[in-house]
Amino acid sequence: MSAADVGAPVVTRFQQLSALRLIGLAVTAVARIVTYGAVCAALPVLRRKNPQQQTFRLAAGPILAGLGLAFAGILATGMTRTELFILLATAVVATVNWLSVRHRLNPVAATVT
Repeated sequence: MSAADVGAPVVTRFQQLSALRLIGLAVTAVARIVTYGAVCAALPVLRRKNPQQQTFRLAAGPILAGLGLAFAGILATGMTRTELFILLATAVVATVNWLSVRHRLNPVAATVT
């Protein structure tokens, strides 16, 4: 048995783990882009809902939020099918979880009121 026979499975396994790590990194990057896009989309809506809120207000906030949303959309178009599938599967699991727990009573809120 040569050193190549012993080392080949180790190298193959390392390559598989490296590929999985790259997919994981790509999925987290896409998730951050989606989160940033959601924040940019929420900014004008929340500003309209609470116009008297005493917060920092940038003069061109809605324009910058629109540019940020457009930029996030452009970056999201670079997703591969694998990344899109993983992101959608995660969103489905999160939605099912939210639907299953949204009617539960919050024990902290119950003791405060």
